[in-house]
Parts: sequence; C-alpha cells; structure tokens
Amino acid sequence: MSYEEDIKRRVRTTELWPDFESPGFLGTLDELAEESLEKNTVEGALASVLIYHQLSEEMLRLLLQSAQFFIQLAIFPAELTFAERKRQMFGQLLDEVRSTMSFVNKAEILELAASLNSHRIDLVHRLTSRQTVEDVVSQAKQVKESYDQLFIKFDEARDEFRVAFKDFKKDVFIDYP
Repeated sequence: MSYEEDIKRRVRTTELWPDFESPGFLGTLDELAEESLEKNTVEGALASVLIYHQLSEEMLRLLLQSAQFFIQLAIFPAELTFAERKRQMFGQLLDEVRSTMSFVNKAEILELAASLNSHRIDLVHRLTSRQTVEDVVSQAKQVKESYDQLFIKFDEARDEFRVAFKDFKKDVFIDYP
C-alpha cells in the first residue's frame, strides 16, 4: 500500500487513529495501582509507583504518535514518516514529546511527567535511606498526585487531537478519492 493510500485509510478509519494497544488492561493496571497504594505498605507503594510510571509512559507515547499523525495529515500530500523507536527510556520519550509540535496542555504534561519521574527515581534510588514506611508511602502518594493531574491534562490533549483528526477527515480528506 502506498503512503498516500495508507494515510487516507488511517484518517478515514477511526480505529486506526493513534490509541492505546490494550486500553482495558491499562484501566485494570490503574485500578491495581490505586489498590496497591491504599495498602500503606512498602510493596504497595513501590507497585503503585511502577504502574503509574508505566501508564504515564504510555500516555506520552500516545501523545507523540498523535502529534506525528497530525503533522502527516497537515502536510499531506507531502510524505513524512517517523521512525518508531522501541525501548526508549522515560527521559528520551519526554525529550521527543518536548521536541514535537505544540498541542493543548503540552507544557503542563511535560512538567507533570518530569515531576512524576523525579519522584520515582528518588524513591527507588534512595529507598534504603528512608526512615519509615510512611515516608515511602508519602512519596508514592506524590507520584499518584502527579499522575492524576497528568491524566486530566492528557485526556484533554487527546480529545483535541481526536477532534482535529475528525476535522481532517471531514474537511480535508473528503476531496481525496
């Protein structure tokens, strides 16, 4: 399939727009993270931080894919492909999102994701220097606060992208057979 045919097919088929690979499981993980944190234990705190971090990474990845798809639609019929980078570290993904086009809540999303990552790094790398279980749980709750705010900002950005894709579908690609 040619680049042109692929872009037309993707914009016309909502299910082919950038999305999570397994949204149901991500929802399950979100619930598990919350339940783990509510246990007020070291293992619960660590599990929640790990899960929130991975969910945040998936949100960043989806925003990057959405920005890239938007750019492809905006410059069509010119062709532009993006290399899919596997096994990126969180910081590398943050840098890629930082380097892409602007979108709603971008600055806040980057700030919240960086804060979440800093808390995770501090918690994990200084775990043995903690004085109490409460200290570990408290830091994990800070991660959750960043995650909750990040999710709200992500959801707004994602909605904006989906509206833009819909507009491209109906206003721009309607003329292309």
